[in-house]
Formats: sequence, C-alpha cells, structure tokens
Amino acid sequence: MKKEHKRYPGISRPFVAATFAMTVDGKITTRNFSPVDFTSREDKLHLFRQRALADAVLIGHTSLKRDNVRLGLPAELQHVRIKQKRIPTPLRVIVSNKGRIDSRLKIFQSGSSPILVFSTTRMPRKIQAALREKAALHLTESVWSINSISPLLPTCLAERRRQL
Repeated sequence: MKKEHKRYPGISRPFVAATFAMTVDGKITTRNFSPVDFTSREDKLHLFRQRALADAVLIGHTSLKRDNVRLGLPAELQHVRIKQKRIPTPLRVIVSNKGRIDSRLKIFQSGSSPILVFSTTRMPRKIQAALREKAALHLTESVWSINSISPLLPTCLAERRRQL
C-alpha cells in the first residue's frame, strides 16, 4: 500500500513536481547562455515557495554550471520547514553524465543542506576526490535517469532526518 502524501492529500508517494521558468519569447537564457534574473520579486518568491515544498531539488550539471546557484531558501521559509519537523532546506541533487563538475561552484560553498551527486564512473578521479569532501557521490557505469535516482532519494532523506 502506498503512503499518502502529507501536503497533497489523495496523492501517493512518490510524488514529483517540476517548476520551469522561461520568458514570454520561450527563452530561459540570453544568446550567450548567461542567466536571466527574475522579472519581479514575486516571481522569485514563488520559486522559493515551490522549492520549500520539496524534499529534494534536482538540477542538471549544465544548468548548475550556467546559473551557478546555491539552491537554498530564505530564512523565513527555512523556519517554516523546521516548525513542520523537516530539514531547513531540501536536499540538493545534481545529475551529470560525464561528472565534470567544478567543486568551486556556489552550491558547494553553502552548507544549507546535503548534496547528492548522481553521475557515471566516467567522472575523473581528481573531481571525485574534490567532490567527496562536499557531497555524497553515487556513480554507476550507465547514465543516470530519474527512474534510477528516485528509489535512492527516500533512503537519503531518511538518513538526513536521523541526523537532525
């Protein structure tokens, strides 16, 4: 029997929600791939509120590299999550095929929540060593897909809850 989702009655776990952003002309970056800032404070707050509902936030390596984000939450939303007996911010999950992830990106400079990296054994050993200090690595021979990641997330979340 599947467990019903607490925040979305009638929906069983696993539950995946996706938030996408783009401009009216259908773009998300400029011609030279530099990130575009939010058009309003309310738009940015909407993104944070959506993120606050999540147990984990997933980002691909290319988006992470281009936007160089931390994937955190404002303090007031962190306090709400704590009152709900949840970790202050969602787990941060990075997916990369080749694993050429720069350990100096902003996401690794913020200790707001654990970071999980799903990649392949093609990840260079030097990068593996640098990332192991900052994230939990899950490397396989084949390319990761959402179907291979989703069974691992509940275990990672349970481990994090035990640490609180």
